[in-house]
Amino acid sequence: MKSAFENLVHLNHHIGKECAWCRKQTVESFCQYLLEEAKEVQEAIQQNDADEFREELGDLLWNVVFMTRLAEKQGLFTMEE
Repeated sequence: MKSAFENLVHLNHHIGKECAWCRKQTVESFCQYLLEEAKEVQEAIQQNDADEFREELGDLLWNVVFMTRLAEKQGLFTMEE
């Protein structure tokens, strides 16, 4: 049985392969989206909104996994590293 993280990585990889927009992204082009999600996490913390905090952390984690896949694609490092 796969862990929740392994399932997340698998789903992220699958969607990334199927989506034309995702296939065009690079670490450099996607960086702005990662930063936007981090700011949304910060806003949820400042608003003391636990539900929003949880949701935004999920979005941020999704983007971190996606960014790591982009780094793999560019030969920078691997998910395992």
